[in-house]
Amino acid sequence: MDDAQLDSSASRTLSITITTSPVLTFSTTSPLPSAMVGVSYTTNIFASGGSPGYTFSGTALPPGLTITATGLLFGTPTAAGVYFPVLTVVDQQQASVSTTFQITVTPPLSFVTTSPLPSGTATGAYSQTFLGSGGSVPYTFTITDTGPPGLTMSPAGILNGTPTAVGTFTFTVQLTDRLNFSISAKFQVTFAAPAPLLQFS
Repeated sequence: MDDAQLDSSASRTLSITITTSPVLTFSTTSPLPSAMVGVSYTTNIFASGGSPGYTFSGTALPPGLTITATGLLFGTPTAAGVYFPVLTVVDQQQASVSTTFQITVTPPLSFVTTSPLPSGTATGAYSQTFLGSGGSVPYTFTITDTGPPGLTMSPAGILNGTPTAVGTFTFTVQLTDRLNFSISAKFQVTFAAPAPLLQFS
């Protein structure tokens, strides 16, 4: 056998595909839902990409809030303000990413208007404006039970009309802010009988 027969060779083209995982990122966006002082708060933080099996943590959270390893941000805020917590997510391959979020904590809702309301006279025109504070304006006011007879409440908080009965009436007003936080309080108003007409003999 000569050398030409020993030098025979063959070649073959092979292909290989290299895939990369999507970049690890937060799928939750900023700002986060607003919170209110003294009101229980819960929202979920989500991530995508990387190697699923995420672990969450955070710093500079609003006072009263905490975040679990599964991404549940919860608690009862204790101080109003605009906060910028830094949240971190780590995937199964120990890749991590940190992002700054914004969350607004509003002051608690309250009524500025107090009870009892100024009194009035039956069959005489009556008007009283209700005021609130805290939360997020604008506010909406509603009577949630039976209001004083002859009076109605506008969404802007104006109780007006002409009373049709004498007596002391107690009713409940609900104050709702722009973020749908709400509180309720009872109010009282008294309507006296109109003064008798003078008779001239």
